[in-house]
Amino acid sequence: MALCYDAGYTMLSMFIMLVMSNITYRFGISAVWINGIERGIRYLAEIAGWGFGAVVTAHAAPAEAQAIFYTITVVLIAIFVMVFVTERNLFSKWGITAQALGTDDESRAARVSMRVADLSRQHGLTPREEEVLQLLVRGKSMAEMESELFVAQGTIKAHINHIYRKFDVHSRKDLLAVCTAD
Repeated sequence: MALCYDAGYTMLSMFIMLVMSNITYRFGISAVWINGIERGIRYLAEIAGWGFGAVVTAHAAPAEAQAIFYTITVVLIAIFVMVFVTERNLFSKWGITAQALGTDDESRAARVSMRVADLSRQHGLTPREEEVLQLLVRGKSMAEMESELFVAQGTIKAHINHIYRKFDVHSRKDLLAVCTAD
């Protein structure tokens, strides 16, 4: 029983931290707040688990209680594995929209950055190509991108050509139109 509890607690902690880290990254929320929220969710889940265990143990025969616990354990492990195997679903927007707390320019920049991240996944960009695209959308020059990414200008040009091909566009203007469309 203790092994199942520890394994479940560890899986829940990993799942919650991945989701919360993603929210921190995507929406710029303070990690301190995210940690507090994560602790609250973890403690609520722990209390619910202990309460459910006490109710099942009190009202079911030992063999039935054990079967119920094993079934729940298998179902939770299956859900956990499915979520982590389909990582793309884990890092989707989860149906929420970021509301920036800054100026309209900051809010627009955050929306464009999120749109670029979503488009990058849709078009199969590599992480480095997504970085280049983020810099392109911010209006960075080749020299600025070169110094920020610590790569040669030829490498930047190659990434841009790959991005154009994957987006099926032929100019920076066309690419920016796709990325900044609301």
